[in-house]
Amino acid sequence: MITTKITIQGFHCPACVKLTKMKLEEIPGVSEARVEETGAAEILADREIARPEIEQTLAGTGYTVQT
Repeated sequence: MITTKITIQGFHCPACVKLTKMKLEEIPGVSEARVEETGAAEILADREIARPEIEQTLAGTGYTVQT
């Protein structure tokens, strides 16, 4: 299992966390996404998840991956 850690910006409420978790878990190979209201996130997958793939998945949600 490969863990990718990122920080996401743009959260305003618990629903933001839930939506982001659901979107990240749609990425092929992802078994679980752990997302906190602080924006800290861990993605557990059976392969390496590249940052552009994460950014593309979150495109249109209003949330961005912090640099």
